[in-house]
Amino acid sequence: VAYYLLKQVDTSCAQNVYVWFVTDEAGCETLQPNLVKDWLGLQLEPEYREASTVFAALRRKMHTFVVLFDTGAYRDEPDKQNKIRPYWERVLGGVESIVPLSDARRIVDVMLGTIAVMTGQLALFTKNLKSRQLPTNYGGQNVGTVLQSIALVGKGTPSAPFILPAKTKSLLP
Repeated sequence: VAYYLLKQVDTSCAQNVYVWFVTDEAGCETLQPNLVKDWLGLQLEPEYREASTVFAALRRKMHTFVVLFDTGAYRDEPDKQNKIRPYWERVLGGVESIVPLSDARRIVDVMLGTIAVMTGQLALFTKNLKSRQLPTNYGGQNVGTVLQSIALVGKGTPSAPFILPAKTKSLLP
């Protein structure tokens, strides 16, 4: 999909283009030319065989993020679980593009919050988020989940997959 976006989406006249990969998995390290042809209908250019090269080029065209879900699917497979976040850190060039999320119902708020952080509109976003969520059941928890997920966007601070580092200032009220 990253290769398809890189080759098929024209961003030459666009500003502030965003793309999110929503997953609980790591991706592949190397693209297979036959699969790119079969699934995408594209010829794989040899210089883009490595996923890290594709993502580096994609990041030059658009703001690229991964929403990394904590589904619990790999809790019994620590070896696999321990490879997921490092994969995304490697292909996205750090942690500031990784948005951990434990509640799938908050996906749209997390995407909007990511844009708010990147455009300097976090205060307005937070006000709007609270006005929508706080009057509902679990509103405080929902607000907390979203703000914790976007806390590292653009910061470049290393962290554990779903835990804010101790030195990170909380965005929570």
